[in-house]
Amino acid sequence: AVFYFSELANNGPDIQTVQATLQEKGMQSEEGLTALFQLATILILHGQEDSGAEALLKVLQIAKMTNHAIKENAQQAFVKLIAIFELKAPERATELRRQMQNMLF
Repeated sequence: AVFYFSELANNGPDIQTVQATLQEKGMQSEEGLTALFQLATILILHGQEDSGAEALLKVLQIAKMTNHAIKENAQQAFVKLIAIFELKAPERATELRRQMQNMLF
């Protein structure tokens, strides 16, 4: 799962570009939502899984309302993040799984 986030982060823009896009476009725009997803992958890659999970949940929440194409990528990333939590903090994995289910259904 870590390799998945490493690949996503390495193929995306750097953190400064992501932050600038979020400031300029906001999270509701297509560019901003994509930047928020990229920020989540960067956070997770750098060991900030909780912050990354919050960002992914926000992406899923906005994508659900706007039917944005990033939704599928965010779902896939969230499932992989849960796998990381199952190794590090199983109780948190259960909580995140529940949050994701509530968000999607």
